[in-house]
Amino acid sequence: MMTGSTEQIDTICASLSEGKSLRSIAREIDMAESTLRYWLANDADAFAQSARARDLGCDSLADECLEISDDDTLDHNERRIRIDTRLRLIGKWSSRYSDKVKHVGGDVGDSPIQTVTRIERHIIDPDTAQVPAVPKPVAVQGSPRRKG
Repeated sequence: MMTGSTEQIDTICASLSEGKSLRSIAREIDMAESTLRYWLANDADAFAQSARARDLGCDSLADECLEISDDDTLDHNERRIRIDTRLRLIGKWSSRYSDKVKHVGGDVGDSPIQTVTRIERHIIDPDTAQVPAVPKPVAVQGSPRRKG
């Protein structure tokens, strides 16, 4: 298996932390992009370092979005396209910037999903401040179907 030197790992991670793509980094270090991706996928230490660097790169791209939005030399559409492209990428690369809604209840450690099956109303007598006994729930046989 091909592995890179510590210097190569440092160079790659420095570029990733600046928000550069693996494709542009591969060009800069004169390595085939597929080789670089294969090497990172098969070297656990390099992969972990590159993942941390990619996370920093997302922050760098977010900073770029602010700079682009304040750049009056670009027209409105060009700013919008550049910002939107960066936001979409960092939304895919980092859960901190993602617009995805997390569904809970299925993972280990999540609270179970609870469903409301009935609504009750209890009237409290303000003079005695006592709650009347709660009636036992009544079993419902089937539910009416809509005709349609």
